[in-house]
Amino acid sequence: MENVKNLNVIGIVAGINHGGIISNTVSFITKSKYVHVEFLLSDMKTTYGSRPPTTGSSGGVGYYSIDDGYMKNYKIFLLYNPCDKTKVLYDKEDQEIIKKQFEELNSGAYDVPGIFGFLFNKPSWNKQDKWWCSELIFYITSKTKFPILNPNINKDGLVSPKDILYSTYLFPFEKEQNYKI
Repeated sequence: MENVKNLNVIGIVAGINHGGIISNTVSFITKSKYVHVEFLLSDMKTTYGSRPPTTGSSGGVGYYSIDDGYMKNYKIFLLYNPCDKTKVLYDKEDQEIIKKQFEELNSGAYDVPGIFGFLFNKPSWNKQDKWWCSELIFYITSKTKFPILNPNINKDGLVSPKDILYSTYLFPFEKEQNYKI
């Protein structure tokens, strides 16, 4: 990975249910094939997000390689200004806000019990020491001029990967198209 401090957020990587225990649990509880989300950075190889502990990894909040095998099947969505799809959504000022949040929240733990918040309608996103993947993205982008979701859309604080993918700022990445990143 190149120096991550030089990279900007350009999209979201959405993991698709691959049949593991955590993947199946999240898919069942959220009623979606999308079970995980992370920020995609401008090298198109590095992500930032909160991952559950897995074999060989302690998980938690941090930078990851998109090709490290954690997300066996994923789809990329780019964050573009809906008025001009040739421009990345977040300007320099917002990128600095996001990077500051990355520094402050790095090394936080994955919120395993947070998954079950959906069953009991009990949010946990206001805790800053443990994060579920979509809660982290919602929280960080809420500090910018363009929250990925309207902060009033989900007043109970429960934000699933599927909810993140409802954002009007996300556009599926098509490799054959030319994007200005």
